[in-house]
Amino acid sequence: MDIARLGKWVQGLIIGWFSSYCFLLYFVKSFSSCISSICVEFDAQSFSMKYIAIRDINAGDQIFLSYCNQAMPAKERRKQLETYGFVCQCTACVDATPESDKLRQELEERLSKLFQGREAMIADPKFNVGSLDPLLKLEKDIMKEGLETESPYLFRVIMDGYLKLKNQKKAEEYAKKLFKYAHPSAL
Repeated sequence: MDIARLGKWVQGLIIGWFSSYCFLLYFVKSFSSCISSICVEFDAQSFSMKYIAIRDINAGDQIFLSYCNQAMPAKERRKQLETYGFVCQCTACVDATPESDKLRQELEERLSKLFQGREAMIADPKFNVGSLDPLLKLEKDIMKEGLETESPYLFRVIMDGYLKLKNQKKAEEYAKKLFKYAHPSAL
């Protein structure tokens, strides 16, 4: 590629990035929520931005995109969002509690440990349906906070538990959740 063509390509890249950035900034105030309904990915093959639904979106529903790290406590999310010139009024921010902030902060580490220990947990001869209770409570807390898209490993561990218990119906239920909430590029 000669320098002139390379220069035009780089210029196009910068303009494309800038246009996407401006497009996103335009929507920040009215379409931001710490509980996203879409994710954004750059597709190198088509050299375009992809907006992918990560929750069910019905006709007429507003589409939301998080502009901050959803794992941070509400106070830190608000501070990060100040750079966009607004105060987030989503339910995750307005209804934040010390418990919900703690869940968000610890979620990634808890899920990582859970996923790493799933084989030992399921291999335990004392494993029974009651062994899933703490996982099901965590799922309930995650769903309440709108963090299910951050938690596909939890659904995998619960699915594995139900498979171990030979409960095919419940295993299939969690397999569906796993595929529904896993990030599209991870599938």
